[in-house]
Amino acid sequence: MKSSIFVPSLKIQIMEKETILKEPTPEIVQRVEFILNERRKASLTEPLSPELTRELFDIQLTYDLSDTVFEENGRKGVKDIKGEIRVPALYMDYKELYTFTGMRNIPLIAINDAGKYGLVKVDGTGTPITEFEYDSIESQLYAELFIVQKNGLYGLVDSYGHVIIPCELDYIYDGIPVNKLLLLKDGDKQGIYDCNLDLYCRPVYDRLDDKDGLVYVMKDDRWGFINFSGDFVEEGSTDILDTEYLLKWYSVEEDFFPS
Repeated sequence: MKSSIFVPSLKIQIMEKETILKEPTPEIVQRVEFILNERRKASLTEPLSPELTRELFDIQLTYDLSDTVFEENGRKGVKDIKGEIRVPALYMDYKELYTFTGMRNIPLIAINDAGKYGLVKVDGTGTPITEFEYDSIESQLYAELFIVQKNGLYGLVDSYGHVIIPCELDYIYDGIPVNKLLLLKDGDKQGIYDCNLDLYCRPVYDRLDDKDGLVYVMKDDRWGFINFSGDFVEEGSTDILDTEYLLKWYSVEEDFFPS
């Protein structure tokens, strides 16, 4: 039986008018730094207060807190809104930029003279943490991971530059960012990378589906589930002692699965 790759359809709301953000004043930058410091302290004890959370959200909606690119001697670097250098002018370009309130320690995707992609530190040095060997890189910031592509094959790298999955798969579908699940394809087989568990379930399944919110898979004409060790557990098996130890889609929306 021919396998069909499961790709959930996400509902995306597009704004009719693009909001023009203001340039942040020194006072706004100072306020953002204060709230971020409070958030760091709160994470050790209790959540940030609703008032400060709302204030930070309102600032983000009003002011452009994005990093900016500068150029020196024909090469480009990156500065933040305070003018501090995050990456010196070492590379030809960058795939994307972050905001001041974003994930500040996540490496940037840089492009070298040969048009190859790599990850570099944002600590002011721009030191590469991967080789510039990839034909493309896509960030998965919610999980601090990067989908990398080389010679038509896909892999996965973490924010430290460690290879989680070598470039050996036909495709990695970034389809469920809310659930932190990445769907994998190798030939006519499918698998999953669970970013919550840092669990690589190799593409050995013929089908992926949902059953009561659980990841439901078919292997060798048998339906079952995947446990927290990445093992296939056949439906009806006595090995299923507690569904809490089976992979979940975490939140299943209406029309999530194609018919």
